[in-house]
Amino acid sequence: TLPEQFILTRQRPGRQSGRLLVGLGLFLGVALLTMRWRSSSEPASSLRGDVREAEELFTEPGACLCVFDIDRTLTTKQGWGEQCQGTLELKGKYDTAYGGGVLTFSDMQQNLLTTFCGSCFTGIVTAGQASGPDSEERKSILEALGGVHRTRSDYWQDIKFDPHANVSSSLVLQALDSSKQTAVLSMLDWFKRDQHVTIKNEDVFFFDDIADNVKSFEGTGLNAHQISCKSRDPGGRIGGCGGQVSEIVKTPGVGICEVTA
Repeated sequence: TLPEQFILTRQRPGRQSGRLLVGLGLFLGVALLTMRWRSSSEPASSLRGDVREAEELFTEPGACLCVFDIDRTLTTKQGWGEQCQGTLELKGKYDTAYGGGVLTFSDMQQNLLTTFCGSCFTGIVTAGQASGPDSEERKSILEALGGVHRTRSDYWQDIKFDPHANVSSSLVLQALDSSKQTAVLSMLDWFKRDQHVTIKNEDVFFFDDIADNVKSFEGTGLNAHQISCKSRDPGGRIGGCGGQVSEIVKTPGVGICEVTA
């Protein structure tokens, strides 16, 4: 047999349900007041810890930065697609660098996120223009870098070869050769000021095919490495096939190719 109270509730829902709802409301009110009191009574240090934890989550990926040159680093010498390992030639797409030709991406461009850089923020500092606004080159490179989640910007900033330019993006064009380190340092300021992400100099890695651009990082505390070491354009100053993914190394310091082909 069902309890009498249950039978009454089913038979007279108006009066009994009203009483139950009032009781439930009072119970929830007391519970909410108790929770609010407990929250407000937490020490400030605990609350600050919660804020810090939230900030750490917001700064993911990790507080490291990989910055790349473009021409002959993320791209391959036009016309060399068939003789270079791991390249991607985009028929009908144009690359304006060094006289121009069919846009060809290097092995490094296609696979850089499979390296330790895949858990870092990413950026560009190049002397070129990446074939101009709305180009397939810019679109594909931004995608290869992991998109705005990792670059925190889709603004391609042309600093017009000014070594003292105030960088306001992670995608920097027309940076003066042998002064790219100043653009990277300014980029770190932008990350801290505008993106609220602090990255230590020792956690920055720069990759470029030209030796002088890498040597200029000495004394900055930033890490820099020359790439396209086994494949050079005739004359030897610039890369040929561009970077190999194996050349993205997390080695501290400044590294120049020991042997160039």
